[in-house]
Amino acid sequence: MATKQKKRIKIQDKVKDYEEKISHGTAEVPIALHKLVYPKNTEIVFYLHWHREMEVLVVTQGIIEIQVEETKYVLEKGDCIFINSNMYHSARALDRNGCAFYAVVFSYEFLQSDLHTHFSKHYIRPVLKGKLMFTPVIRRDGDWQSKILDLLDEINELDHHKLLENELMLKTRMYAIWELYYKHAKLNDSMEEDNSLNQERIKPVLD
Repeated sequence: MATKQKKRIKIQDKVKDYEEKISHGTAEVPIALHKLVYPKNTEIVFYLHWHREMEVLVVTQGIIEIQVEETKYVLEKGDCIFINSNMYHSARALDRNGCAFYAVVFSYEFLQSDLHTHFSKHYIRPVLKGKLMFTPVIRRDGDWQSKILDLLDEINELDHHKLLENELMLKTRMYAIWELYYKHAKLNDSMEEDNSLNQERIKPVLD
């Protein structure tokens, strides 16, 4: 078997090993709101995994270290992290007093179901491909960052079992959040053209 083909098989195996199997949201409303609380002496908050949905996570208690791909971020109460589609991520608590967070996990389809529209080509595909990078961690140290956190807090007030009933509210808040992230995003000039593992993960999303 050719070396290139062997390498591809190993990549596919690794991708399958860490892919999260559960779906977030429904076909009608492809967005989910998760509210999680961990007791004292928790060490592992969640294990290494990836999923096709994007995720915005806000810490509401304690100090959490979140690793996204090769980069580690330390988040305290009120801090927020954006995790792009198909990115490996894991988290652990940095103190023994317990921690908590809420996460909005959503498919690009919640914003625009067709990736071939003008909107998607300009505002969604560049983010999914990694060509445009949203600020990974935001805190209440600026006007636009605080606006995002306020919008997320409004979403967090919803009953996570009744998102369909609040679809219009969710849409307006998520579009506003996306606009703020987009306006302050940066071009990723250092993106590797031959990132085999990430391309293997992202291919089904962009096809």
